[in-house]
Order: sequence, then C-alpha cells, then structure tokens
Amino acid sequence: MKGWLTWRAGSVMWLLAHEWRLFFYEMGQSRAGGTASRGVSYQRIAIFAIVLVAMHAGAWAVLSHLPALSGELPASFIMGSGVALMLVFSMMLSLALNRSVSALFVRGDMDLLLSSPLPAQTVFSVRLAVIVFGVAAIFIVVLSPFAHIGLVLGQVRWLAIYPTILSMALIASSLGIALTLALVRLLGVRRTRVAAQLLGALTGAGFFLLMQLFGNLGERFRTGLDTLVLSLIGQGGLFNEKSVFWLPARALLGSPWELLVFAATGVACFWLTVRFTRHFFVRVVQQTGAVTLHKTASVPVAGKKTATGKAAFTNGVARNIVLKEWRLILRDPQLISQVGLQLLYMLPLFFIVFKESVMLPGVGAGMTFLAASLTGSLIWIIISAEDAPDLLASSPVNLRTVRHAKLFAAMFPVFLLILPVLGYILLRDPLTAVLTLMAAVAAMVSVSLIHLWHAGTGSRNAFNKRGQTRILAGALEFTSGFSWSGTVFITLQFGVWGCVPFGSALLVLLLAYALRGNRLSRQKNQSVQKNLRATGDA
Repeated sequence: MKGWLTWRAGSVMWLLAHEWRLFFYEMGQSRAGGTASRGVSYQRIAIFAIVLVAMHAGAWAVLSHLPALSGELPASFIMGSGVALMLVFSMMLSLALNRSVSALFVRGDMDLLLSSPLPAQTVFSVRLAVIVFGVAAIFIVVLSPFAHIGLVLGQVRWLAIYPTILSMALIASSLGIALTLALVRLLGVRRTRVAAQLLGALTGAGFFLLMQLFGNLGERFRTGLDTLVLSLIGQGGLFNEKSVFWLPARALLGSPWELLVFAATGVACFWLTVRFTRHFFVRVVQQTGAVTLHKTASVPVAGKKTATGKAAFTNGVARNIVLKEWRLILRDPQLISQVGLQLLYMLPLFFIVFKESVMLPGVGAGMTFLAASLTGSLIWIIISAEDAPDLLASSPVNLRTVRHAKLFAAMFPVFLLILPVLGYILLRDPLTAVLTLMAAVAAMVSVSLIHLWHAGTGSRNAFNKRGQTRILAGALEFTSGFSWSGTVFITLQFGVWGCVPFGSALLVLLLAYALRGNRLSRQKNQSVQKNLRATGDA
C-alpha cells in the first residue's frame, strides 16, 4: 500500500502521473499540412461542455419521471438495469481487449520500462490501471449526469453509478488482459494480436448481433424462447429478482451491501490479476521484442528467394502492388478488427436477405451502401495511409498503373463479399440483382475516385480519426453512397423517379472533380513551403 501512496520517483503514483500526461498529450490533433497540437484545444473543451450540459438536461427529463430509489425496487426495474449493464460490460470487455493488445504490442515502450530500475509489478500495475481508467472513462461520462441530477433531486443512491462502473471496469480489464495472455500461451505472440483484435470487435458487437438474430428468427421459435425466459426470471426461477445474477444492477441502483460486495469483487479481480499474471506478462513482452527483431532480420530482399523457395516478387507491377496492399492490411490486426467491426454492424442485411418476406429493394439499397462504405474504408487505408508515397512517386513506374492497381485492391475484396448475396437475389428477382450490381459497382468506383482526387496523408493508426482530417472527402463519400443506394430503392419502387438520386450521384462526382484542382493547388503550396523551410534550416 505504501508504494501506491507515495509520489517519489519510481513509485506507482509517479508512473501513473506520467501515463496521465501521455494520455493528455495524445488528445491533440495532427493534420496534414498543419501544425500539430498537444493536449485538448479550447474548441474541444467548449464542445464537450455543451454536450455535457445537454446530457444533464436529458438526465433531468428522465429521472423526473422515474420513481425515487428508495426501499425495495420493482423487479422489472432491476432486471432492465441488469440487461443494460450486460450490454455495457460487453462493450467494456471489447475495449479492454483492444487496450490490452495496445499495451503489449502497439505502444512499444514496455521493453524500455522493464529494463529500467522500476519493479515489474509497478509497471504491470500501472499499465493495468491505465487500461481500467480508459475502459471506465467513456461510460462514466455518459452515466455521470444521472448521478449528478439524482443528487440534486435528493436521490443519493444514484451516486452508486461511480463505484459500480469503476468495479465493472476493473473486472472487464482484468478479464481482458488475462484473455490476451491466455491467447499468447495458446496461439503464440504473432497470432494473438490478430485473434485478440477480432475477439474484441466480436465481443463489442456480439450483444447487438444477438438481438438482431432473435429479431429475425421465426415466430414459433420466439414464442418458445419467450416462454423459457419467463420461466427463468419468474417467481422461483433460476434468475428471479432475488438471484445473485442481478447483483450488479442492485449495486448500480444503490443497494449498500450489493454495492460493497461488487466493489470488493472488482478490487479482488485487479489484485489477483497483478499477483498471478505479472511474471507471464513480462515473458510475453520479452517474446514480443524477440519476434519483432526476428521479423526485422528475416525480411526477404527483392529479387532473392524466401525460405520456401518462392520468389519474393511476382511478374507484373500492378499484380505486385495489389498483393502488397493486401498483405499490409492482413498484417495489421487493428485495421482488420476496425473494418470487420464496420461489417459486423451491417450483418442484419445478411439476416434479412434469406427471409421469405424480405423486401428486395431495401436489401439492394443496403448492399449498395455497404459496398460504398467498405470501399471507402479500404481506399483510405490504401491511398491516404500509404507508408511510402514519395518512394512510389519517384519510382520508374507509370503512376496511372499504380493508381489503377490500388483502386482494384480496394474494390475487388468488397465485390467478392457482396457477390454471394447478389447471387441469391438473382434467383429471387433478376432485375433487382442486375440493378444492385450496377449501382454497387458505380458506388465503389465513385467513392474510389473521390478518395483518389481528395486523398490526404494519414496514418493507419488514425483509422478511426480519419473523419477529422478528411471532412470534405467524407461528406462526398457518404452523399455518393447514399445517392447510389437511393437509386436502387427508388427505381425499383417508383420507376422513373430513380433519376433523381441518380442525378445526385453524378452531381456529387462532378463536384468532387471540380474541387480537385483547389486541393492540388493547396498541396503544391504546402509542399513548396515545406521545401523552403527545409532549405532554410539547412
């Protein structure tokens, strides 16, 4: 306990303060052609304050119509809160898995910390505490207005939101780091990064997908399921209102003993994780460093043969570029999980496409928008997040060939993804299938051209923040995809009126091409200024 309370150099609190400074600095912005900022800008603080005031107003509107938290609460209220906490916990576990992977494989500072005079237990405790705070922060921000408004209304029990959410974050973070380390033991260091990222994405979307699956099952199955659920939560059932299963919900609603037990459970999970997994954590970090060095030393040289006897490069510039882009994406599990999560939330389209009473025009429009959205994500990774654009520009290769190969690398996987659904629609309604195919291809080409004309520079690690640096391209991309999907739906439903969204799609493409000159001029001026500054420094 003494090591946690002191602020001397090398202590837990000293290292935790350092992690907090890093978190604050990473909240800055870094835009292409602009000056990087560190910390939170005044503009962001003002926006956050306005949103927080609006959230408090919404909490006031909700709590003023709810019964006061006093005495024995209704069973329906407890169970409803418990189901909501299940959703929150699944999202927490997803964040914990992603942050555990970042702590082990992405930040790259663990070797430095473990080779310093700091004790390994201090390093592991602080890193796990940072994961806990990162997991809990967003949910505390969302739910804290209910605690504050409850206090104003005289309902002190709503303050239990803070310890309940923090305890859930302790459990989720401990489970996340334990699962990540278990995957390392089972799969090895190389495969764990991919597996943990995909597992985190699937965990976060699992509750949503489960609800969609139940909503699209047959009436007979849903009736039987409802009967089973009622028997489990009813009087004398395994999960009735007195069951320990609803202990987190009772803790959230301010029951003192349940809150104390749940908080103690969270602290115990944290302590047990630090106590029994820190040694294996150190070994995993060492293995990660060894694997990185091995991969760096074993990169094949162009023109030579690899250990399997196959040539490192195949014939054809376009083919090499396409294979290079696909390999770079497959080697980045964080990108795979983020793009895969985008696809997972579109899976309800795949659920409804096989129903007998499906509305095919809606499915065709949805598939068109899905194709445009996924193509936009891939084309940003391939063009805007190119690691060596100057090297490609100075290479003795036709730039048009490079661009065409990159566009093909982004569109072909998306086309293969929607092809089975298009085949099924073809068996149901050939006209819908043909129109959806034409619109999907047109949407993919349009989105690709928009990104090609308005491509900025970015990092693959900033995939989720790409909207901050490509506002115009993002708006044009969304409008184009929405217009092409509207063309499918309105044409199949209202005939000739489909010309309206079709004209909108063409207009967006012309607008993107017209604004292309301004972007090129700005990029040229920025390049000239950058060269002049470099010359002056020299």
